[in-house]
Amino acid sequence: MAPDRRRRHYNTGLVVNTASRGNFDCPKCQKTYKWYRGLHRHLKYECGKAPRFKCPHCMYTGKHRSHVYSHIKSNHSNRPIFALDMQQS
Repeated sequence: MAPDRRRRHYNTGLVVNTASRGNFDCPKCQKTYKWYRGLHRHLKYECGKAPRFKCPHCMYTGKHRSHVYSHIKSNHSNRPIFALDMQQS
């Protein structure tokens, strides 16, 4: 039997089917996402939050680790590819 893909929506308590496509609106900034996972990522890492990840080679910061990796690959060739998490103590 397939796993239940329904989850409670942030701040509204509505039950949504996380596997289906639809319009998922951010309750804070009104951005709209086609997939629930996009809204979930937005709420966890982006909406109203400062950039979390930093390039170890310069002052660049990004809200996603993958953005810092792309920055390093294109701007710091032949340097180690990793990101510093500024929220870890």
